Amino acid sequence: MLDAMEQNPNHGDKRRHLLLYAWLILMVFLLVLTLALFDRIVSSVEESGMVGLVKEYLEKQKTAESSPHAGQSPVQLVFAIPRQGGFFSFRYYPSFYTGDLYHGTIEALLNGPTKDALAEGAVSCIPADTRLIGLTVSSQIVYVDLSKDFLSSTVWEQAGYDGALTQITRTLKALNGIRDAVILIEGVPLAPIS
Repeated sequence: MLDAMEQNPNHGDKRRHLLLYAWLILMVFLLVLTLALFDRIVSSVEESGMVGLVKEYLEKQKTAESSPHAGQSPVQLVFAIPRQGGFFSFRYYPSFYTGDLYHGTIEALLNGPTKDALAEGAVSCIPADTRLIGLTVSSQIVYVDLSKDFLSSTVWEQAGYDGALTQITRTLKALNGIRDAVILIEGVPLAPIS
């Protein structure tokens, strides 16, 4: 057999040519098939509604990128609405956060009521100078460490303090997968509220 290959040195070249011709024939066949079925392919795509869905998706993306909240994610924050007798009712208001879900949510809450909340008379019971020191999540419990400014007296006195605790715990419990919140003041835990 080796002698046969030595006698016919073009054997390898013929094989390569045959493979090249077979590949070219296959490509031409696929091109002809695609051209023959092009109208059917186009009508199938149109009937499927995919073109409309893609256009709708691209339009939503363009709108989201041009919105004032581009790069931010939605969250629900709890703010207090003062009632007669020094009581509060609490309501969830949509807002936006940046960065980490838990840190971003607390930072948004500490920034105070949204325009929609203010328009309805909502306030924040959390003292204005309160800062987030740290936050940890473990076993579906959020541990929020705040500055001692959180303990500052407000015009609502004890009701305001209770309202501030309620705002933080309800806002965090509204997040998916969180069952409780523990508030610390510069590393020292406060008594839990439900």
